[in-house]
Amino acid sequence: MITVMVVSGNTDESPALPSIPFDQAGEYEFHFRQPRSREMTLLLEVEPFNGASESQLLTHLKTTIEVKVVNHAGRTVCQAAGSPGEGIGNDHWVLRMGGGEAAFWHEGCAEMKLKRSESYTLTIRVRDVDPKTPKIRIHASFERSDDFGP
Repeated sequence: MITVMVVSGNTDESPALPSIPFDQAGEYEFHFRQPRSREMTLLLEVEPFNGASESQLLTHLKTTIEVKVVNHAGRTVCQAAGSPGEGIGNDHWVLRMGGGEAAFWHEGCAEMKLKRSESYTLTIRVRDVDPKTPKIRIHASFERSDDFGP
């Protein structure tokens, strides 16, 4: 497991979290504070994204992504697990594309309430990596839920 403490002095909507390899099994833990109290959706941004032609491959991978966010008191704020898939559903990660970018999101970690006064731990586990998984990285970020749409 790799653990990273994120300390941010900026007032952006989302703390700056490092990217992780999507083509390798591993568990990653990030500790952070949200700069503002907001309803947020967790995104796993694809880096680099090579356009719509890559989306077909990404949505049919069997790689499993497990995510959990807990607050400082140990209360689970969100939990999601599954492989990438097509269409909105609560059992898989949905690939959202636009503006030359792509990110996975999951209903289990959408519209969660994060408070400025609390510290959080985000754990991302990548397992059962599909041999077809391209050498890309995923970068966790949080987007205001009122800005979010498939």
